[in-house]
Amino acid sequence: MKSSAEIARIIAYQQEGWSKRRIAAELGISRNTVTRIINHHGTNPSRAEPSEEQIETKSSQITPAVWQIGPYQLNANGGLTLAGIRVAMPSLQERLLVLFARNVNQLLTRQDITAALCGQNTRNQGVLHNVTLMVHRLRQELARGPLGQDVIKTIHGKGYIFVAPVQPMELAKPSILLSAKSWSMLDSNNPFHCEAHDLWPQRDPYKLSRQELLLKKSIDHDPCFEQGYLELCYLQLLQCFWGMRSSLDVRPDMQRQLLTVEQFPSKPKGWLGIKAEIQSLLLWQPHATQRLYGAWLADTLPGGMPRYSWSRHLIFSGRPQTALRILTQDIRDDLCQGWMNLAIAYCALGDLPAAEEALYQQLRVDTGMVCTRLFLAVLKASQGKTKQAARLIGDSGVLDRPFQGVQALTAYALAEGEMSRRSHEFLDQALALTKEAVANVGAIGYWGLAALALGRQEEALQLLKLSVNHRCYSAPVLFHTPFLKPHGNTLAVRLFMESMRRGFAQ
Repeated sequence: MKSSAEIARIIAYQQEGWSKRRIAAELGISRNTVTRIINHHGTNPSRAEPSEEQIETKSSQITPAVWQIGPYQLNANGGLTLAGIRVAMPSLQERLLVLFARNVNQLLTRQDITAALCGQNTRNQGVLHNVTLMVHRLRQELARGPLGQDVIKTIHGKGYIFVAPVQPMELAKPSILLSAKSWSMLDSNNPFHCEAHDLWPQRDPYKLSRQELLLKKSIDHDPCFEQGYLELCYLQLLQCFWGMRSSLDVRPDMQRQLLTVEQFPSKPKGWLGIKAEIQSLLLWQPHATQRLYGAWLADTLPGGMPRYSWSRHLIFSGRPQTALRILTQDIRDDLCQGWMNLAIAYCALGDLPAAEEALYQQLRVDTGMVCTRLFLAVLKASQGKTKQAARLIGDSGVLDRPFQGVQALTAYALAEGEMSRRSHEFLDQALALTKEAVANVGAIGYWGLAALALGRQEEALQLLKLSVNHRCYSAPVLFHTPFLKPHGNTLAVRLFMESMRRGFAQ
């Protein structure tokens, strides 16, 4: 369904008196998206435009949107930052912290907290009535930072008091010369793009397909939305890296998007960094990419997605030391892929302890990152630490998710432990899918690695050959990282390395 049609239905349902929850359930989208669309499109035509005096009066009565809590800054939507870096925590804890900030130095009873976080939604009463557990988990989150957990005081038999130093931060007031119409235009963000951005910090491979759908809708909403194309390409490359989509499947879409972006009069900032990763690791032209951009591009790229794309090109085309120098320039400004890319660079250099430390650093910032735990489990498994690998896989929750290409890394991490039976089951599923349609299987090379770890040499030979024949993204990853070294004497690995030297490295 096109975004314009969805918007029309949302407006129609809202005018009929439907609740936002009912609209969201009917269309299969989030309530946040419904709210943004309703606010942006102004669906109540009979509403009078506010006067300038009314706007000024209303703005003076609004509860502060940002608080300073010691060294932290907290947004009313739950975003907590420290020194400009987002501190991610579960949504429920974020909402509880906002509630405490709004009521600093005031007693909040268990009933107050339950009512504020749950309202009339009785379906969640069983979870939200356990206020003791919610507060305990928030204390655990705060204990990792400079405030500590003692800022939440327990008043036995009554409730809790938040005693942290909280100061409301004044935002710049809009000019009184703005008309009501121009005032409303200040909130004209693409609603689908906003929701996609809400998912970026979660670092969960299973969220990537939802983000892809939202970014495509953001482009349908605004076909000239250059940033949407940029982020969509970056996200699809991440899907290939984690095995959530196969290179065969994503390559036609990516090439169409390349042609579309090339037609824009002004390209999005940093576009060439992402284009370099596409050309190098999706189209298998690493030397052409380096010849075109290697001498100058890195110095022009902004931090974030474009620089990480360029660094992955460097790592998986045999230049991890150069990638390391680029990544360390702005690693502290990143919470999504920076530490992960740094770990991959160290891994390509054979420095596994440094790779582990980079991943642990990311987990210290945000304990809930699925990707980080998964890659850390792979590193542990490659060193024979099977129990630690199994524990990390269990903590990541990947075993409870639907079968996807990312399970190849899970199968490898569990291959030599007590849960090896589960690894064999995953591999059997992947082999069955390859017989149906190779394009439906992500990360064929990773599955070959899992087959090697499980001692299934014939299947490993078949899968590694497929990864080269179909120019899979996972093939350069394996070619430039040490995971195949323990199996270097096998026929499957010898043929794979020879094919990669012919088809990719040269």
